[in-house]
Amino acid sequence: MTAALVLSVVAGAVLAQAGLLPPGLVAASGEITRWALYLLLLWIGYDIGRDRAALRRLFTADRYALLVPAGTVLGTLAGGWCAAWVTGLGLRESLAVAAGFG
Repeated sequence: MTAALVLSVVAGAVLAQAGLLPPGLVAASGEITRWALYLLLLWIGYDIGRDRAALRRLFTADRYALLVPAGTVLGTLAGGWCAAWVTGLGLRESLAVAAGFG
């Protein structure tokens, strides 16, 4: 599975660098990617909704269940702030990159 993912990314990079993709596909790549992500999120929601036990666990989690996601968010923002200071990027740009929007 991991090899297929890596191979897909490498193949895409090679195709892009070689200019072998049709211009229409290249122009629509952002839109295609967005809809592919929507479809993946739909499948994740479907899978969670299909498993009643997982759905029940999701809604009955104790108050400590949010500590890991909250810590992840705070750590990401702190890392972005530190990266802005170290690299000289603007704070907004650095936080956007750290949050995965860059």
